Amino acid sequence: MLGTGTPKEVGLTLCIEMLLCFVVGAVAQPRTNKDYCARDGTNLMLVIDVTTEYDEKDKQLLVRAVSDIFDSLRGGERVVIRTITSSFSTSDRLIDTCIPNCSARGMLDELLNCSQGQIVRDTRRVKQDIIRALRRRLENLTEQPRSDIIRTLAQISREEASRGRRKILYLFSDLIENSEEVTARLFFVTDNSRLIRYFKKYNLIPQLKGVEVRAFGVGRGSTHERSPLPVAQYQKLLDFWNLYFAEAKAASVEISQNMIEHGP
Repeated sequence: MLGTGTPKEVGLTLCIEMLLCFVVGAVAQPRTNKDYCARDGTNLMLVIDVTTEYDEKDKQLLVRAVSDIFDSLRGGERVVIRTITSSFSTSDRLIDTCIPNCSARGMLDELLNCSQGQIVRDTRRVKQDIIRALRRRLENLTEQPRSDIIRTLAQISREEASRGRRKILYLFSDLIENSEEVTARLFFVTDNSRLIRYFKKYNLIPQLKGVEVRAFGVGRGSTHERSPLPVAQYQKLLDFWNLYFAEAKAASVEISQNMIEHGP
């Protein structure tokens, strides 16, 4: 009981009680999601083209690919999901979240700033939020007359690509530009170097220095049937985007028809 014992013992008891109150109070305070973002953590930008009416198989593969990417993360990363629509001005930010982790150094720091049970619960909730937001956006998609890929990537690079020590851009799209500036017909009949000059002139080459680019879904037509492109068009598409990302100073570029099966 307080008040008994020597002054030294009373003082020590008070210190212990105050420390316990502080610890309990600190542990009771839930961390906000942004607290989980590590200053030098990876910045993942997932950009999803929603101008095409994907079939159920495409949707399932896309959700599974995003889920696999999430499961490969260790914590501390920032994850942003943006969309490509008929205009860059209507690109949605579906998700802007941090992957839970415990960056404590030492037992006291862990006690004050981490709870493994809370980390597990928050991680489960973040994954559910990501998958739920993605599935909701993929519901009831309709074919759109335009696909404003170039201007959307330029906009996203200005808004999202400056953060993080390591930056990865996942791009889920057929990569067929079909905007008001460059229609799909013009895109396929115009020389790639001329297209690059045009986009450079109007400041539409994104700033992707140091960004690892991983694109998939390329090579399939934008029609409902999603049939493969003719070989000449497919090669033309690949050549353009390799030139484009080289101009953007991307650290590396991986373009595939199939879903990427590995994470960061």
